Amino acid sequence: MGADLVVEAVGIAATRSDALALVGPGGEIAHIGLRSETGEVPLADVVRGRATIRVYAYTREHFATALQLLSENPPPLAWLAEVGFYEGPGWLTALADGDDPLKAIFTFR
Repeated sequence: MGADLVVEAVGIAATRSDALALVGPGGEIAHIGLRSETGEVPLADVVRGRATIRVYAYTREHFATALQLLSENPPPLAWLAEVGFYEGPGWLTALADGDDPLKAIFTFR
């Protein structure tokens, strides 16, 4: 099987390969990570219909517009939870299992 959509947000060879391994046949990979400038992708898998790769780019103007929109209409923060270091494993398990719609912000204090 595999995922319909994989978002690769790190941008290194290992996570690019992981994205292709995790996506299902005919799925999409959104590459937004840019840690390394170059990297290999097994194009045969892409050409054979394994996945569609999409690359998203943004400019300084896009970033400025996004910040302006956020400042004018900030999102509700009720879905966020600040989680301490030692609480992390339990939260990660709950998030991975889909037990809680909250997103966690991990703090290391």
